[in-house]
Amino acid sequence: GDVYKRQFQNLYLYIGFLKRVFSKPLIFLKIQFSAYSAPGYVKSNGNLVYAISGTGTWYSTSFTIPIPKSGKYIIEFMVTGGSLNNVIGITSDKVASSWTSNPPALNSAGESYGFLAYDGSISHNGTSSSYGSGIDSSKVYYMLIDCDNGSLYFGRDGTPFNSGTAAYTNIFSTITDVMVGYISTANNTTQLLNFGQDPTFGGSKSSSGNSPTNGIGSFYYQPPSDALALCTANLPDFTSTVDDDNPEDYFKAVLYTACLLYTSPSPRDRTRSRMPSSA
Repeated sequence: GDVYKRQFQNLYLYIGFLKRVFSKPLIFLKIQFSAYSAPGYVKSNGNLVYAISGTGTWYSTSFTIPIPKSGKYIIEFMVTGGSLNNVIGITSDKVASSWTSNPPALNSAGESYGFLAYDGSISHNGTSSSYGSGIDSSKVYYMLIDCDNGSLYFGRDGTPFNSGTAAYTNIFSTITDVMVGYISTANNTTQLLNFGQDPTFGGSKSSSGNSPTNGIGSFYYQPPSDALALCTANLPDFTSTVDDDNPEDYFKAVLYTACLLYTSPSPRDRTRSRMPSSA
């Protein structure tokens, strides 16, 4: 009895896992073009390439899906052309909805963190410090967001900067709003991103096809342990207290079944009540 019960429980958990992975639409993040996107920008490769034609002004834009505050996620990126002026990082939706002319991490916005690609430093609340190496246009860089521990990492060619020490910790002490990723670019610079859907960066690289541990997505370098692609299939449940709570559950028609407590007697049955014996 107990053996069959455990086998049934394991089968139920496995079916639940398959349902969670395959019932959610597989949509990866992209770059969205906000009101403060550059007037001279060029978007290409399915909104994964953001090219600025112009000098003198920073232009910022965020990613299409907010970043959940649980799990571990990786984004690969390359920077080419111009003066390689680029910043990538995370911020709150409150900051992203009111872009200014500088990258959020370079302003006194406490909810913003960033990696300054042009010199390899990191910046938060307008204060910069050394961390990694400046951009080499032939290299593939990454941003790793460890939401479970509130930490942010950056690295190059599959190797973390600063011996694996986090660029920032306790990020949720300041990002209390919805969290989004962003990029800022200037001076004829092009940024190419991979959220797990294009490890070739629009044909700039030959694909090596390295997948996260759950098999969803493809990256140029092998992602760190437990790091996942930012896509709808990897988003956590909407409600942590509800088992198997999938996004599509909020858009279904639900059949309501009620208990019939009383009906009047039928014309053919004038001697007996049809009141049920129990509800």
